[in-house]
Amino acid sequence: MGIYLLIAFLGTICGFFSGLLGIGGGIIMAPLLLYVPPLFGFEFLSMHTVAGLTIVQGLVACISGVIVHKRFNSVSGSLAGWMGITIFIAALIGGAGSEYASQHVLLLIFGILALL
Repeated sequence: MGIYLLIAFLGTICGFFSGLLGIGGGIIMAPLLLYVPPLFGFEFLSMHTVAGLTIVQGLVACISGVIVHKRFNSVSGSLAGWMGITIFIAALIGGAGSEYASQHVLLLIFGILALL
């Protein structure tokens, strides 16, 4: 039960910053999921598991963020539609490709992109 409470707490933190900053949250959530659970005595989560969890966190944060930002007319429907289609296709390809990448390769890619 403890790991679920920890994940919920980390999700709350990331959800807040996702909505505040308009980010998916993976850049915040992935390092927390990689390094915080072992600090509390839980087993290490693989990068594949972390990637799956951050996708779910990002989806939920983005949907709720769009609802709020749409109220303030800060979302362009036409731009969001085109962007959404391309993101959907690219995410399918990236998700399928991640099955063939080692944990070390995924961590390296994440680290490089986080620095950008």
